[in-house]
Amino acid sequence: MPRFPRRWSARGGCRAATVSVRSLLRPLLLAILIVALMAGAGEATGFLRHAALAPNAADTELTAIHAALADLQHEYFRPIDADAALSGAWDGAIAAAKPAGTRVSAVARPQLTGDSATARTAFDAAFRALNAATAGSVSAPTLGHAAIAALASSVHENHTYFIDPDRWQHRGDTVSSYAGIGVTVNERPDGIYVGEVFEDSPAAHAGIHPGDRFLKVDDAAVADLKLDQLVNRLRGPAGTGVSVTVQRGAGSVQVAITRATISIIAFESRILDGGVGYLRLRSFPPAGSKLPDGRTVAQALDLALDGFDRAGVTSWVLDLRGNGGGYLDGMNEIASRFLPSGSPLLVSHTQGGDSVTRAGSGQHTPTRPLAVLINAGSASASEILTSALQESGRAVVVGEKSAGVANAANLDALPDGGGLSVTAVQSLTGVKRRPLDGQGVTPDSALAANPDDVTTGRDSQLERAENLLRAAVAQAGP
Repeated sequence: MPRFPRRWSARGGCRAATVSVRSLLRPLLLAILIVALMAGAGEATGFLRHAALAPNAADTELTAIHAALADLQHEYFRPIDADAALSGAWDGAIAAAKPAGTRVSAVARPQLTGDSATARTAFDAAFRALNAATAGSVSAPTLGHAAIAALASSVHENHTYFIDPDRWQHRGDTVSSYAGIGVTVNERPDGIYVGEVFEDSPAAHAGIHPGDRFLKVDDAAVADLKLDQLVNRLRGPAGTGVSVTVQRGAGSVQVAITRATISIIAFESRILDGGVGYLRLRSFPPAGSKLPDGRTVAQALDLALDGFDRAGVTSWVLDLRGNGGGYLDGMNEIASRFLPSGSPLLVSHTQGGDSVTRAGSGQHTPTRPLAVLINAGSASASEILTSALQESGRAVVVGEKSAGVANAANLDALPDGGGLSVTAVQSLTGVKRRPLDGQGVTPDSALAANPDDVTTGRDSQLERAENLLRAAVAQAGP
């Protein structure tokens, strides 16, 4: 899931009401009297142990399942079939109940008739029966989590999914710095590769190169690891060691690396040979957030473009390769430097209709020919910005097709401690209103990364962009 703008919500809260003190005191006094009488009776008979019984685990999971269904119904960007979603939830619970063996087959599938109240009653009864049948083998939370995960999957959309309690607790972890080796990673059909090696990082000092394919981390074969598992093994406390084996060409290289704190630099700029201004954006932080030098990304971009003008730069490259996205307001500030005020950037399609996000003021003048570099790691806000520049005719796009991960989700807390990501916004391109999610941005000049660039020190995609810009400058004339 990309870090697109999200509404963090939690269930419950306070509802204000205007009532008189007298109207509050009457039921309060009555309640005190009733509780006193019940307590006396309980003390005499020994039957009363608690004023109210806490809900059992099955009830908690049922509350979470129906809360998740309500989130989907109210927030998902298009209407959903509630019966189909509950049917999917039941299939998920049954799959999780398999360790209980033949006892599960005695539990009847709930009849979901189309009436929401009847369907809920039937589902609840069946879930409780399933929980009783699996007692001692499968816990109620395991059944509930599987049901919610399957319920979310029933809409068949990548950004709508269940978040288990452990991951939910870590949802706010910072990404501005971490302890690791200082690389980005790219997953491809034939393996996981090193994307970028950060300057002056432990990986750089150890001789890791962009384009290296991971083979082992310590004693774990990367072929047996998922992407997030590999990342977790590469990261760790600063000062600790990790052994990394990579494939490079026909051979392999094993290096010992000492982890260190890595600060991710969101923006950098320089002037390339030939008078091309190079701009690199690794993410889109919130509009007001500061870089290490105290400037915002937009302020740093303004400073870079002014410097380019003074140096006689004739064209610009905006490198969004590996940029997984970020915040809409931060992306808008960047777009506003390249597009006229009011230019459409994004159409957000929700249950309530469509809305258009437009570029603000701040376009840099004079404008220069612009090329945008993208690859499969360019996602979310990167795709929105690239499509806006491409469809408006403002930039030529070079590289590889983008990730196609651009819809926006709400993150909602669930009563059982987990959470739900619900796609609330379908992202459409600003000009042609074409869906970005699942389709991505296709470059005007397609060029896959050249594996040989690792050993030659070249950047074939950047060179292609420079050549196209030189041709555009020559065509425009003095």
